[in-house]
Amino acid sequence: ANSVMRALGLFGAFLLFALARSESGLRDAFNARCQTYLEQSASPAGGTGAFADLSRLYLGTGTVSGAGLRSSMADMAKRQDCSDFDVTTMIRMLLEHNASTLWPAGLKEEIATALLGWQYWIDEANGFQGNMMFWTENHQMDFHTSEYLVGLLFPDRFFPGTNMTGAMHAAKGRDFVYRWMQRRYNWGFQEWKSETYLQFDVISLTNVATLSSDPEMTQRAAMVLDLLLYDIAIHSHKGLMASSRGRSYAANKFNVSSQTVSAVTRILTGGAGNQGLAIGPVVTLCIANLQGKYRVPAAVLAIAADTPDELVSFERIGIDPSMEDLAAETGLGRSQPNDGLVWWGMEAYAHPLTYELAFVMGDAWDLYKTNETIWRYWDILRPYRNSTHLRDLIIALWPASTSVLGPVYSYLFRTPDVALGGALSYRPAVVGFQQHAWQATANGTIMVFTTQPGPLGKPPTRHAALAALAEVVPRVAHLTPEQARIVGQPLLAAALAAAA
Repeated sequence: ANSVMRALGLFGAFLLFALARSESGLRDAFNARCQTYLEQSASPAGGTGAFADLSRLYLGTGTVSGAGLRSSMADMAKRQDCSDFDVTTMIRMLLEHNASTLWPAGLKEEIATALLGWQYWIDEANGFQGNMMFWTENHQMDFHTSEYLVGLLFPDRFFPGTNMTGAMHAAKGRDFVYRWMQRRYNWGFQEWKSETYLQFDVISLTNVATLSSDPEMTQRAAMVLDLLLYDIAIHSHKGLMASSRGRSYAANKFNVSSQTVSAVTRILTGGAGNQGLAIGPVVTLCIANLQGKYRVPAAVLAIAADTPDELVSFERIGIDPSMEDLAAETGLGRSQPNDGLVWWGMEAYAHPLTYELAFVMGDAWDLYKTNETIWRYWDILRPYRNSTHLRDLIIALWPASTSVLGPVYSYLFRTPDVALGGALSYRPAVVGFQQHAWQATANGTIMVFTTQPGPLGKPPTRHAALAALAEVVPRVAHLTPEQARIVGQPLLAAALAAAA
């Protein structure tokens, strides 16, 4: 018995040693890719954007351009849509690299002024301005993370737009970030597998995981980021998102190389090397790993590197307004203005259970006279808000009146050469928006999909509408692995022929 136990002990020790060596090799290779990527980003060829400048500050080489940062600050001043995308990067620069000698004269002060004067949420005293999007999942986390971290950066400074100190903003932002992360942990990402928007979630989560001074927040952010990177690793194929997607754009369907999240998939897998990788959110992820403040789990690196003969993934993602108990677990109801923004992040604009929140938000934040077209429609409907006729109309039109990003049952089958992904029976034959219901992928070069386009307009917008919009969502059925192999064979042959 003792000899058996010794043998088992030796076997266990050998297994642990082998696993440790395997993990070490994967991590060393990943860190090497990150280092190379950051050096490319910091080089003159990396350009003048915020992420290129962040790479230079981290590596301590070159000169901070500031051109991209100043462009972002100009957009912030105008309250321009997407101006939130660079804010957490600015905060990271000041938190970690304030003493760097690479800063050009005056740029740090310009950034500080822009951050103190920006609008961090729709409820602030000056009301809704410009055309910033507060009602999509990725933008919401950008705003919440920015407010939380800017408060940590300037805890004692006064923010003139809100009459609040930085510490007050940090407390407010922390609560929003906490709830957002809780919902992603409980339900998944409503903008599921989006090749456009998941990269922004990577930035926000990485920044909370590595810049927060609260151990609970850093741990929770790291956990949700682990899940997100796992999701990307499982559902990518040779650098492309191969699954169905909650939000997708024409450029990413016509040109496979333009998928913005592909930099994340390629840095995780090592596929296709670092050549041609866009300078973007991967900078933040790579810096965090090389600093040791956040480490991609060894299991995720192993999954990303693995190319099994066959892989099948099946999962349920998201909720809809009828799932009150699941919503309530995260503090989400159907009565408060901020509840409305969360449901709108799921595109439940005209759902029978949530449409009245448009009026709740409009009243609370005086939104009816803004420049956003969507609020003009609700202003027209405002006189009828208490009418049974409006409610009857909303019910009669549902579900043809609007899309909802969930729940969705996502299926993926992939081999080393082909992949087939779909959203099974997701709202078939009813209205959609940017949902990408199914996709077949071959050899990393060919994508096949179907969609029922929305309003086409005139060229060149016609072709963009054809690919981007799903005015009617097609029904997607489950395929067995054997059926998927049969579908994949001609796709692979076409991809290989095109590459020859």
